[in-house]
Amino acid sequence: MRYSTVLFDLDGTLTESGIGIRKCFDYALETLFPGKVWDEELFSGIIGPPLIWSCRETFGFDEETSHKAVALYRERYDRVGKFENRLYDGVEDMLEALHKAGIEICLCTSKPEHFAHDIIEHFGIMKYFTFAGGASSGEERNDKIAVMRYVLENIAEKDKSKILMVGDKHHDMEAAQLLGLDCAGVLYGYGSEDELMAYPHVILAKDANELKEFILK
Repeated sequence: MRYSTVLFDLDGTLTESGIGIRKCFDYALETLFPGKVWDEELFSGIIGPPLIWSCRETFGFDEETSHKAVALYRERYDRVGKFENRLYDGVEDMLEALHKAGIEICLCTSKPEHFAHDIIEHFGIMKYFTFAGGASSGEERNDKIAVMRYVLENIAEKDKSKILMVGDKHHDMEAAQLLGLDCAGVLYGYGSEDELMAYPHVILAKDANELKEFILK
């Protein structure tokens, strides 16, 4: 097989997490700006990017407001939002098949690492992962490039030509390109085909089964 190690994004790649994420954003915004009506288009890109990035770049908040919004979001997310979520169809079968084939499976998510661990434990898929990396609670590891570097430092495979990144957003594709990894995009997540097509990729998979067959071929 071409790849010995596969890094997976979480939201929009392994799990359909949109409902919980949106509810947590709504909670944070309503707490900070009671009664304010937001343009619905602002919410179209909130799944995938780091929270602090969405607050700054999408909603245009200053630093203080951004950090308050993130704290409120995480307050609800930790209580209930992280489980308002489901595995995409075929994901567990794909992970099991890759694991049985001897491929090292790792998580590479911009979600805080402790939340990511809770989610993959909840869905019973932690057993397939040799390393599950996510963002730190502070500022030192809070974007996809920093998380990907962190994951690469903690895995056995050092030959980048044998490592594949899988994600659904341009942040995944861009980080993989900058760090010299092949990237596979998934079309069932929260990124658009045009968004993913703009970056080098080895496949744009329509579902988990197509992705599995590509990796195992």
